Amino acid sequence: MARDDESGGAGHRGLIVGSGENDPCENGIPLGPPGIGRTHLAVGLGVKVVHAGYSVLFDTASIWIARLAASHQAGRLEAELKKIRRYKQIIIDEIGYLPFDQDAANLFFRLIASRYEHGSVMVTSNLPVGRWGETFSDDVVAAAMIDRLVLTLTGGSYRARQRRELLGKADGDGCR
Repeated sequence: MARDDESGGAGHRGLIVGSGENDPCENGIPLGPPGIGRTHLAVGLGVKVVHAGYSVLFDTASIWIARLAASHQAGRLEAELKKIRRYKQIIIDEIGYLPFDQDAANLFFRLIASRYEHGSVMVTSNLPVGRWGETFSDDVVAAAMIDRLVLTLTGGSYRARQRRELLGKADGDGCR
């Protein structure tokens, strides 16, 4: 992997770059305890995306937050998010190891929201998604991020599907 020098380079693990025609990118969330290969899997999938001709940007969650916070403090967060949207996939490693304060959680949400329907996100975590509220200091922000990540991964929101089923049963009973 090459260094992402145009984003400051310091502390960045790498940048994988390519371009192509077929879109193999999907959101993904490898979960599990330390040592089982989440990062290895995410990097391997990122390399596969590069082999398909697309660009991928990889870093740890703490480095992503530092990058976004620096951009925000410099008054160029929107420009940074736009630059990140150029990549077909971003990989965010190690969600859950360190908790984020409210400002960091909000910046992270802005990153995930800016990617929604523009490119894929791969997130690795040692925590089940149901505990992400602990990491992001806010259950609502965590749920909104999860919905944006899992919606693309599964092809439909679990809550939306449940609502449709409930409404279908209500319609069958003559209720609305």
